[in-house]
Amino acid sequence: MSIPHSEPKDEVVQEEPKADPEIQKLQESYGEMTPGKTIEFTLRELLSIIPRQRKKRDAYKSLVRRLREQYGVSLLFKPNNALSHENVGEK
Repeated sequence: MSIPHSEPKDEVVQEEPKADPEIQKLQESYGEMTPGKTIEFTLRELLSIIPRQRKKRDAYKSLVRRLREQYGVSLLFKPNNALSHENVGEK
């Protein structure tokens, strides 16, 4: 009685996700994307880092979702006219 010869199974190798140029640009400005990190910015600030043809917050939905799902990072939009802490109390 012979034992049937079985082909070796291919090992499943999990590939590293491809470098995302948008994520890289954010890392240059805001540092490493680590779980639990929250980044606040105005639409104007984000447009200067990662330009979009449609200059609305919803143009960044996929980026916000990718960062949340893949890195555990939250992106929060501030109003463009928000006062910075340096300007509080000045008129």
